[in-house]
Amino acid sequence: MKDRMNQSTTPFLPYTNDAELKQKLFAKVRHYFEENGIARSGGARLVFKIATIYAWFVSSYCAMLFLEPVWAGIIAAMSLGLSIGCIGTCIMHESNHGACFKSQRVNRILGHSLDLIGGSSYYWRWSHGLHHRYPNKLVSSSPA
Repeated sequence: MKDRMNQSTTPFLPYTNDAELKQKLFAKVRHYFEENGIARSGGARLVFKIATIYAWFVSSYCAMLFLEPVWAGIIAAMSLGLSIGCIGTCIMHESNHGACFKSQRVNRILGHSLDLIGGSSYYWRWSHGLHHRYPNKLVSSSPA
């Protein structure tokens, strides 16, 4: 049986190297954003979303600790789990891609949200970078 992971599935790309493809792709993306008047960072709406998610996380955590009936604590724990999922997808992922703010320093700080919820932002940046470089391959080795 042939290893389908090693077969090229995109023979139609006319580019001879990654740099040429990346340069043309980024130029098209920049043109799209400029043509449609779309900001490359989130702005006030994103700041509101981030603040709301963190407030949800903190309030769910406090409710889970301090609410008296067991059923209320269970509901607060489920709410906490959902807020953790939102931190991972709506804050950490976007900021590690540099999409939240113009400042890469602020994006990097928000990228450490993964460390807050029990993950490793270092490992995520390493493995997710490989995922974007080789999107159809499984990445199973660890960073050196």
